[in-house]
Amino acid sequence: MKTKALRKTTSALLGSLALMLSAASALSAEDTMEAMEELAFDIVGFNGRGLYYGIEEFGFDAKGRPMANIRIYDLRKDAEIDRSPISYVEQEKIPEGVTKAQAIDRARRGVYRKAQRIIRFLSLVPRGHIIYAKKGERPKALQVATPPLSGMITVETFPLPSERCKGIETKGLRVKITRMDGEELLHEDKSLGKDRGCPVDYFVRAANVYEPYADSVALAVVLGALQPKGQKPQVHNTVIGHVWIRGMKKPMQ
Repeated sequence: MKTKALRKTTSALLGSLALMLSAASALSAEDTMEAMEELAFDIVGFNGRGLYYGIEEFGFDAKGRPMANIRIYDLRKDAEIDRSPISYVEQEKIPEGVTKAQAIDRARRGVYRKAQRIIRFLSLVPRGHIIYAKKGERPKALQVATPPLSGMITVETFPLPSERCKGIETKGLRVKITRMDGEELLHEDKSLGKDRGCPVDYFVRAANVYEPYADSVALAVVLGALQPKGQKPQVHNTVIGHVWIRGMKKPMQ
């Protein structure tokens, strides 16, 4: 019985993945070229309690090979989990007769095959309200108005050296939300995470608000980390998270 249930769950997961990835095959040439310059992203989602959050990023690596990552964050720690990222990279560049969009699609399928067990274990699916920045823009602020959370999310940067990026003036990240009742600090870097590359600037790509219970709210903000000129991919993705409980007065522990 357990084997049948597992097969049914796996089939459902792969079926959902096939529907989601069908859009990748229809990527325009413009979208695909954009993916070469930056790692595009898609939202994997929250777990039921709003404590874990996943994104997928995909495009081409510095060698021009199709690749995809699944990144999973523990929002209580505001950091990636130990097994993250789960990565898939094609060993060769795009074969003859295969379009760039098809090559990305294959990499995305590959990473989901590798990550499906942990995605299923954590029950990560799209939940709540997702607010995207306008296509083609790189804003420093994003308005969120999805009750019970309403306010302006803003991004600030400050100098923060990284041992991995010698000779580059890397930047740290500070994220705030301004509501009617005042301003609150959501995140401030103490060091640069492994998902950042060598960031020289940041912008907001999306925000996801989820209310798992009547007295708690989870927020995940997807940010673009801009890399030094000439470095590819030009934009990496990172997530900062925050969880409020009891009337949003203090973070969940």
